[in-house]
Amino acid sequence: MREPAPSAVVTGSTSGIGKAKAIRLLKEGYAVVLNYASDDQCAAAACAECQRAGRDPPVVRAAVD
Repeated sequence: MREPAPSAVVTGSTSGIGKAKAIRLLKEGYAVVLNYASDDQCAAAACAECQRAGRDPPVVRAAVD
């Protein structure tokens, strides 16, 4: 039986440092959930960038306070 991929939820992962970290983790084989609070366009762009890297992570809009 194959080991499951390590998982990560990256808050603020649709821009800046959060996005860079999420993409790095995806490329390293992590199962990543992208999280954002309000900017739907940034979320769509980050998801598209992940898809170009060969992954299709779930994207969740939620405020993490």
